[in-house]
Amino acid sequence: MSSEQQNKEQQDLPEDYKNFDIVRAAQYGALERCVELIEGGCDVNRPDAENVSVLHWAAINNRLEIVRCDTVVLLLNNIK
Repeated sequence: MSSEQQNKEQQDLPEDYKNFDIVRAAQYGALERCVELIEGGCDVNRPDAENVSVLHWAAINNRLEIVRCDTVVLLLNNIK
């Protein structure tokens, strides 16, 4: 993704995105908020009330930066 596209997506975020839960952050592409929640212990493997994972929400909404981040977290969490 080009830096121009990233800047546009950041501009499209609502001002209150810092209060988003992990699903909404993934849907809107709020990478900073997703990282904050994951570092705070949010379980990205846990499906929401609609039985959809964070990774799926990010993919559905074409949030590739979130998909990449979640994929790395999933891989790291599953290393034994």
